Amino acid sequence: MHKLERGQKLLYVGNIYGSNRSQRTEVTVVSVGRTWAQIEGPFCGRIDMETLMVDGRGFGSPGTCYLSREHYQQQEGPKLAWNALRSAMGGTTPSSDISYETVVAAAKLLGIDIAITFEPKA
Repeated sequence: MHKLERGQKLLYVGNIYGSNRSQRTEVTVVSVGRTWAQIEGPFCGRIDMETLMVDGRGFGSPGTCYLSREHYQQQEGPKLAWNALRSAMGGTTPSSDISYETVVAAAKLLGIDIAITFEPKA
């Protein structure tokens, strides 16, 4: 359970449906209850005190609040960075200027062992 206080600023990250982008803005906690906190700003609504997810009122949640930008980066950073890396890598084959050693080194940084031996099979 998050301890929110009236007047506290939160980072709201809203979903933009049909897109892999998200809307980010600051919201303010205006009231705090046992289960829900009411927020206002460019987006108004209530958030779950435990998950910080915005109440979709029977539909999918329109977004999530985070205690700070650092909290957002800690929670979502690895997933966002992985998606950016995957997108930047593009196709299924490497470009001609990437060496075998570079690919193995990149994999090793991610904790993946892909070393291939080039020894003929007996």
